[in-house]
Amino acid sequence: MRGAVSLWRFLAAAIGLLAFVPLARGDGLSLYLEPSFALSHVETKDQLGFATEQEFKLFTQNYRLNFDRSIGPALSLSAGALYESRRTWTTDLYGSNTLDGNIRGLFARLTLGMPVLSGGVSYDLNSQQTANAPAALVNQNLTGYVGWLPWGLPEVNLRVNYSKQYDTTRTAQDLSTWTALGSVRYIVNPFELRYYLQWALPKDAITGTEASALDQSLQGIYSQRLFEGRSAVYVSLTLRNQMLKTLAAGSGTISQQQHPVAGLSLVEIFPNIPTLDTLLPNPALIDGNLVASASLDLGFAPTAAGDDHRRDMGMEFADLVTPVNSIQVWVDRTLPPELSITYTWEAFQSDDNKTWTPVSITGPVVFGPFQNQNRFEIPIRQTQARYIKVVTQPMRVGLTVDNAYANVFVTEIQAFLVRPADSVPLQQATSGFLLNANASTLLWRAPNLSWDITGMVERRTSPGLTTWNLVNTLTANQWLSRTLQVNERIARQDSDQGLGHIGQTDWTL
Repeated sequence: MRGAVSLWRFLAAAIGLLAFVPLARGDGLSLYLEPSFALSHVETKDQLGFATEQEFKLFTQNYRLNFDRSIGPALSLSAGALYESRRTWTTDLYGSNTLDGNIRGLFARLTLGMPVLSGGVSYDLNSQQTANAPAALVNQNLTGYVGWLPWGLPEVNLRVNYSKQYDTTRTAQDLSTWTALGSVRYIVNPFELRYYLQWALPKDAITGTEASALDQSLQGIYSQRLFEGRSAVYVSLTLRNQMLKTLAAGSGTISQQQHPVAGLSLVEIFPNIPTLDTLLPNPALIDGNLVASASLDLGFAPTAAGDDHRRDMGMEFADLVTPVNSIQVWVDRTLPPELSITYTWEAFQSDDNKTWTPVSITGPVVFGPFQNQNRFEIPIRQTQARYIKVVTQPMRVGLTVDNAYANVFVTEIQAFLVRPADSVPLQQATSGFLLNANASTLLWRAPNLSWDITGMVERRTSPGLTTWNLVNTLTANQWLSRTLQVNERIARQDSDQGLGHIGQTDWTL
């Protein structure tokens, strides 16, 4: 601990000394000094004449020291330090409040970039302190990764990470985690083969809980157009195996990830409301990529442009019996506490993606305070439904003028079942497969008569469960005149989502 304090003192002294040097850049060394101040004052009056005022002031100081150097044509080194201080004053109907906080950090990156082979090693050390908090939160991360992309051969990626998060008093948090993420992808048109591996070994020194989780999936995809382009066929088969071991129960909790079959989203524009809307497919929300945007912006730029519509982020499960009591929404950057707490979240469930019922949020929504945990953790009442979603709005204008938060993109949504460690079997394994198939064929060009058939079968073990869904649809549309068009649709749906067979026929004209 004494070494860490000395390190922070050295960092503060180095930045303080360089602060008196004129802003310059040369030989790969750069210093950024970014003080800023924002003031927002809003007065509102309702129809009865009752007036309210709200004032927000933010003073921010950012100091960043970066060093970059190329070591040969494909190897580069980057290192640096940062110090960020924030003071926020708010005055509203409930009184005045002041919030202070600071973030300090060191980082180093060694990166290899070649057309076929890429990789690197990185180290991060961050500390976050807020006013009145008994201790600072510290995060250390060591990551190694490698990627192999040869022409005509499988693409291979592997990332291994060791992280440690703790408070400086070691009384509230002391968690260390080993994780590994591997993937293999091979494309030979019209086939695609994917393999994913996720492994985690978290150890909580406060509760004495230690667990190991291994999740593997193998997916084969066939996609092709047939009959001179009149028919499009898509078939995917996914084999999944999940193993969870409790190495030491202690008094903590065990999180088991629950895998949806589809990601869904919607920007609610009138007349849509959270309880009566239909979400649209968004595969990027469940593709496992925690960095790439899923095209949902929670920053202040949309609000400044007049777009304060609700953002719906949801997922579809293959059945009605998968239990979920925690949802994580990942974003592409770290949010300071004074901004993350301004988001208001709601949760809903549905069995048809049309009518939604509210689900209670059972505790405070927490934003991961560390660099590798850019996520909102939303605890909800344990729910079993085919569709689950969470809803929030973009950041309000005036909370900050820092352009780093103008755009905050959602990257992923994940579902978990969190249970006390002593209530979970010491070892449990689940295997199964998921078969998805879809075919769309143009039967008659004149009336634009099309036939669509979609099927899905999922089989799980431990506990044993088989669910399926089959939808046959005929659609046609034809212009009878320049101003009159006739649309017809008939659909038959049969399914068993874990509660018995259900059949339904819909017809519209």
